[in-house]
Amino acid sequence: MKLQLQKRYAFFKENAGYVVGRRALGALALARAETLAEAQPERIEFRWEPDQAADRGPEDWGWPKHEVRRFWRTEHEVWGCALMVDGEHRSSLWGIWDPSEAYRREIQADLMLQTLSDNNPIGLPVTARSAL
Repeated sequence: MKLQLQKRYAFFKENAGYVVGRRALGALALARAETLAEAQPERIEFRWEPDQAADRGPEDWGWPKHEVRRFWRTEHEVWGCALMVDGEHRSSLWGIWDPSEAYRREIQADLMLQTLSDNNPIGLPVTARSAL
């Protein structure tokens, strides 16, 4: 495995959610998806925007009132991320509360992986796609 891919793999293995017994496979798929996205900056863009239609947070999540009050003592941001390929929307996720840089990276890789899995809509060579 190339050094850059190994570093990506280690990041996703440590940080990304996974299915028990398939952690390494998931991390490798995310690492490859991120690599492919970054290799095509002229075609692939991740647009992060404030989510204007976000839910009300803990009030909608069913948290106890005392936890809701404590949550709102600090400021929060809610974001959405859209994956654009050649200027066209391909996938997105919204309602992302207070994302760290690491979580943003996970979201982007996951959106790319999802897009690649949906019948190769970005026109990657079959060999690149089968590597996932």
